[in-house]
Order: sequence, then structure tokens, then C-alpha cells
Amino acid sequence: MEAQQQIHSLTGFRFMAALMVLVGHSATVLPQWWLTRMLLGLAPTGMILFFVLSGFVIWLNYAESIVARRPGALRDFAVARFARLYPMYVVILVLAFMLTGIIHGGAAVMDAFPGAFAMFFALQAWVPTDLVDNRLLIFSIPYTGHLWSISTELFFYACFPMIVALLSRFHSKASILIVAMINILALGLVFHLCMINLHPLTMLFAPSLPETDSTMWLTYYAPYMRIFQFLAGCIVCQLYLSLLSHVPGRMETNIVRILALAALLGVIGTVILFSISLPPKWYSILAVLSQVAPVAAVSFLMLYVARYRSKLRRLLSLPKMLALGDASYSIYLWHPFLIEAVRNATLGILLSWGIAGHLTFIGLVVGSVVLFSLVTYHFVEAPARRFLRRGFHVNSNAAVMDLHTAKT
Repeated sequence: MEAQQQIHSLTGFRFMAALMVLVGHSATVLPQWWLTRMLLGLAPTGMILFFVLSGFVIWLNYAESIVARRPGALRDFAVARFARLYPMYVVILVLAFMLTGIIHGGAAVMDAFPGAFAMFFALQAWVPTDLVDNRLLIFSIPYTGHLWSISTELFFYACFPMIVALLSRFHSKASILIVAMINILALGLVFHLCMINLHPLTMLFAPSLPETDSTMWLTYYAPYMRIFQFLAGCIVCQLYLSLLSHVPGRMETNIVRILALAALLGVIGTVILFSISLPPKWYSILAVLSQVAPVAAVSFLMLYVARYRSKLRRLLSLPKMLALGDASYSIYLWHPFLIEAVRNATLGILLSWGIAGHLTFIGLVVGSVVLFSLVTYHFVEAPARRFLRRGFHVNSNAAVMDLHTAKT
């Protein structure tokens, strides 16, 4: 029963990540002042939370069977992730093509190629451009820019067997903590080297793109910088599993609670960093801090809500939070479309209301996205996943575990 609550808390945690991205992206269509600028910082922080959580849950569900070399383990992993991501992904691509044809005409649909081929296979974040059009590959099809994260997630899945082979060698708490620190330091070092060599790197990888676009690809969209976030989740899950046999005492719980509060403040600080213009003198240091601090803070918070009893874990484990966490993938996929729909329907009126109108707009967006996503989760996403799992005869134990953990 205890383990079930811990798993449930991660499902609620995933909804919080989706909500951060949703609110942050909603603020992009509002006039910019201090509050909306602050809300903008929620989206990149929420994406970090998504990727760290993904590493945790993927390790929890699949690492043991891969380490044990159970027959069909890699196949079950691949099919389970395909069934999880691809059905709704295709729905969004088809809808985007339809909207492009209706709004912009058939020529715009044809202009999406050849980049659309990469998007069909969810490879659009792996390379910056298709070498034909001078634009980011992730924007080949209108209305689908947010699908870069699905492509990045697919890269993590491709790397996962190798990650398992390396990380499964570490079992003691001390060795796992050392690996965690090495991962964080490596993230900071690689990002720092990237920042001080931006121009030559962008000229190397994407010479045909405007430098702002190639910089965004290299530092934000590409999976190669994000892999440290996924690794952090895998590592913290390995640490969590190593601690299962140890019952936390009162002193440990109290110390961890204080550290969790510090981690939460770190996440809030990251939101602020992402929402302000960094002073040139401190730009490089603060940019690195904006990458390192949230990964460390989110990793610790994940361990906290998974292992330790707290009001936060009870909140994240509430039935309504679990339902919202289950629908978080649909929330993420649908939110750009519904932001635009609510904007076109209401924003002209709400803008005249000042701060009340801005908050009302965000509330309408969140409500409409959540309701629509709950419907599509129950009638499209979940049935399609079950159908594919049954069709490919995925191991039942893996299927049950995946259905009762935070969805990735």
C-alpha cells in the first residue's frame, strides 16, 4: 500500500509539470508585464520536470527486466512506449495538416515537406534543419512546434538500454550519489562550454539557420543537452530503490523536509531566472545555474514525494490529481490549439479588464484544456494504448506497472 501511494504521488507530480507548461504558454499571448513575464518562466521549468520525471518512471518500470535480460524485455519496452506516445501524436499531426490546409491552403501543406517526414517518425528535434528550407525542422508543420519534446523523449528511449547497462552497475547509496553529482557537474560543464562556444557550434550544426534559431535548437530543443535531465531521473530512481529496505526515521524525515523546502525555493528561483533578462556580466553563470539548479532541485523533490510521508505527497496522491496526471500527455498535446481557440474567442474582450482579464483568460484556457484532455484521454488515448499493448502481447506485469505509475 505504501509503495502504491508513492507511485501515485508521481502521477500527481506529472500533472503539476503539465500545468506549469500550460500556464506558461498561456501567458505568451498576453501583454507583457511583471506577472505575465513571471508566468513565462513556468514553461521551461515544467519541461525540466517532465524530463526528470520521465527518467524516474522509465527506470522504475523497465530497468529491472532489462538488467535481468528477461526474454522480450526490450521488445516490451519499445512497444509500451510506442503505444503510450504514438496514437495521440498521430492525431495531433493529422489535425495540424487539416488546419494548415483549411487556413493556409494546399500550398502550405506541400511546403511542410520534406520536414514532415522527420516529424512523422518523431525525429524532428534530433537535427536542426532538413537542409532544404532555412527553418527549424520542428516547425515544418504549422501548429506542431511543441512536439519537439516527444522527439526528444524518443531519443531518451533509444539511449535507455545503454543507460541501464551503465547505471545498473551502481547499487550502494554512496556510489549512486557520486554518479548523481557527476551527472549534475557534467550538465553544468557541457552547458558552459556550449555557451562560450555558441557561434562556432551553431555554424557547425546549422549554418543555414539564423543564429537565434540555431542557438535555441542547440540549447533548448535538441535532446543532447536534455539527456542529463533524463539521466538525473534514472539516477534518483535508482537511489530510491536502494533506500526501500531502509525505513526513514524522524530525524531523517525532518532534515529531508527542510531540504525539500530549499529545493522548492530552488524551483521558484529557476522560474524567476527564466522570466528575466539576464545581465550580460553574469549571463553565462546564471544561464548555467538555470540548467543545473532545477535538475538538482526537481530530482530531490521527486525522491521526497516518492519516499517520505508529507502533505505534499498526500495532495499529489488525491484521486482528482491522479485523474489529471493520467491526462497530462493529452493536456500537453492539446494545449496550443485550445490556447489559440480561447484567445480568438475571448481575448479581445478580456484585455480591457486588466489583470482580472488576464487571470480570467488563463483560467478559461486551463479549464478548457483540462476538460477536453480528460475526454480524449478516456476515449482515444487510453483505449488506443490498450489496443496496441494487447495486439503486440506486451508482458502483462509491465503493462499493469505502467498503468499505475506516473505517465511519461
